[in-house]
Amino acid sequence: MLWFLRDPYSVEGLRHRASKLPDCPYKLFLELTATQLEKKTITREEAKKAVEYFRTGKQELISVALKIFLNLSREQMNEVLRRLESG
Repeated sequence: MLWFLRDPYSVEGLRHRASKLPDCPYKLFLELTATQLEKKTITREEAKKAVEYFRTGKQELISVALKIFLNLSREQMNEVLRRLESG
């Protein structure tokens, strides 16, 4: 087992999970979460909560995950919304 798979919410774990997915909103979300975690703009606990919220598929929780935990720029938010609407 690869060492980073022990912590699926580490930067490496999130990127590994994203690399296994087809191009979709969840893949983009995992990549953005990994980037925010790497920049230390969110904590591991916030990343975990954001990913769990996003996985529910509930619009309200997805919105919370995007706005509160990831502090996305307008450009990043538009990209996620575009993929959500098309996927």
